[in-house]
Amino acid sequence: MKPMSRTTPYRRQVARVVPALFAFFLLPFSFAIADPPDDAVPLPPGEPKRPPAAAKYRIPDPDRAIFHGVKDRSGNRSGGIEDGRPVASGKQNADEAAAWAEVVRTAAKHPAAELEKHAARDLTADDLRHPVRRYYRLDLVRLDGTLTHARRVRATRAVAEGGGPPELFETRLVPDGDPPNDPVCVVVVDWPAGLPPLPPVPDGKAAGDWAAVGRWVRFAGYSFKLTLYPGPDADPADPSYSGWRAAPLLVGRSVTPADQPAPSPQLDGNLRVFKLIQDDAPIARTAANWEEAAAWDRVVRHARRFTPAELAAAARRDLAFADLFEPGRDAYRLDPVYLEGRLLRVKAVPVGERLKASGVTALYEAWLVPKGEPRGNPVCLILSELPAGVEPTPAGEMTSRWVGFAGYSFKLLRYESFETDPKNPAKNVWKRAPLLIGRTVTPRDGGEPDGPATWVGWFAPLLAGGLALVGGVGLALARWFRRGDRAARSAVANARLGNPFGEG
Repeated sequence: MKPMSRTTPYRRQVARVVPALFAFFLLPFSFAIADPPDDAVPLPPGEPKRPPAAAKYRIPDPDRAIFHGVKDRSGNRSGGIEDGRPVASGKQNADEAAAWAEVVRTAAKHPAAELEKHAARDLTADDLRHPVRRYYRLDLVRLDGTLTHARRVRATRAVAEGGGPPELFETRLVPDGDPPNDPVCVVVVDWPAGLPPLPPVPDGKAAGDWAAVGRWVRFAGYSFKLTLYPGPDADPADPSYSGWRAAPLLVGRSVTPADQPAPSPQLDGNLRVFKLIQDDAPIARTAANWEEAAAWDRVVRHARRFTPAELAAAARRDLAFADLFEPGRDAYRLDPVYLEGRLLRVKAVPVGERLKASGVTALYEAWLVPKGEPRGNPVCLILSELPAGVEPTPAGEMTSRWVGFAGYSFKLLRYESFETDPKNPAKNVWKRAPLLIGRTVTPRDGGEPDGPATWVGWFAPLLAGGLALVGGVGLALARWFRRGDRAARSAVANARLGNPFGEG
């Protein structure tokens, strides 16, 4: 009998399968950790450094009492700009009325193009909605997006008597990347000629009628406060503000009409919310790190702006599991990455209200073992669509589909697996996996053999022949091994692929 060549398929199968078997069943998983994250208190994330705006464009003496109020001996603050209310009149809050007049006059001093050039671009509207906004009060911020509506309003006496304009323009701006139902309030001094004219303010009225605009604009202005404005079902005269909405209020010189730029697959990693993603940690679930939740939503919405083919064309193909898992992975955060591999599990997860407002009707948590990963370590994928033929996996079961995926490297995820901690049987083992956010997976033909299943396929008949068993017995053994393999693979998957997004 002619000896087998070193390049025979059987040798290649053995060389490929044996390491996988050791990794899958015998060796400790490389991404397991000894203690769950609640045994250690992590330090809060540090605030990223921000370059200050040029002195020429800052509000003079921003620490004055008209902006921040004063504290009494008990530590209670009074006066200053008050969040969570409409802009105050002089009778309601003399400090805020004076602050408003000064900010409007400052914005009127500088051309819109200069403000746009020197404004900070690392903040989002979410930064100006949350309590952290107090740190950015009076900062010059740039927010480009769609101007949906606008109207004329009469300037207050304090604005006009101080040399400011007699009339202002109040608008609603949906910043790029934000849900369409969460606009910011933008007030400008000048109305550009490139936009439709607005109805005049009738005699005896404080404001004119709202007009639809629907144009992409560039805007830079000073962050003033979190204001309230009446929603479509609210009574503008209702002092309880029932049905009123909160929105950041910014004041600038004007808006600049422009052609909406084509979306780029690359994400802007300089945004503050992206810098505060908590790496090597569970999914953020509390207000203590709302930034990660905002970043999550932003990446999901961004991925949906592109077809799977467009994402795949823009994605990096030089990164493997180790690059997204080992130290140094921060260099690839938010990079679009392409992976092929075996899809093991798919599960539907809840969709947040802000994503629903953006048209996202479903989210899925999926687990994929990348091609060439020698130990079978999985990555976690977040999808907003499933292709035809791919459905959520029933609880406790697995799928096995060779797919391609293009998405954004988000963080190293800690998650609680179903594997019992041998040191504490009352707890499960916490593990790590790279987390990527994309749009969908794309079924592919071919792919690598399915590890243990392939091993059973050739080893059972070989064993039967080696023992000189009859064909019927060999067939029975093969079927028995295959059933046992499916059960083992399901048990291993349950141990390794716990759901970090909730039970069920």
